[in-house]
Amino acid sequence: MENDGHGIFERSKKEPETIEEQLEGKRKPPQGFNPDEVFCFKYHRTVGQDNVVRFGGHRLQIMPTNGRSSYARAKVEVHERMDGSFAVYYKGQCLLTKPAPAEAPVLRARSMERVASDTTEYRELSAISAITKKTSEPQASRYTKPGPNHPWRKPFKVHIDKG
Repeated sequence: MENDGHGIFERSKKEPETIEEQLEGKRKPPQGFNPDEVFCFKYHRTVGQDNVVRFGGHRLQIMPTNGRSSYARAKVEVHERMDGSFAVYYKGQCLLTKPAPAEAPVLRARSMERVASDTTEYRELSAISAITKKTSEPQASRYTKPGPNHPWRKPFKVHIDKG
């Protein structure tokens, strides 16, 4: 036994003094061990039709690989690493990703009249569209109140079993 100088603790000469001595003979991680794959938060997500995984406020675009050009509707695992980075895994394989652009709004033509062109082609097309608008089915009314004979207007019958 050896005294630590204060007389409080004693240790035997056989105990290791350095970290290297303490780790000698201990189990080492296997070859190819990646601590980033173990020490992270893992979340399940489904890839969108545009090959984008949405995670919180982030959008990750999955790039095509040799085996697959699209991962649409695929179930993937998103790893949020301790340094704040993200990785996307599909069946244990890390996929190549890049930040996706912000979601673009859908541009739709309005149902108002557009600027007229002086070409005869445009006049013919607008005449055809005017005819099809007139011959199309009328739109259904929004809401009609049920009539006095409607089943909803009949009184509710309560049956009490006395027997």
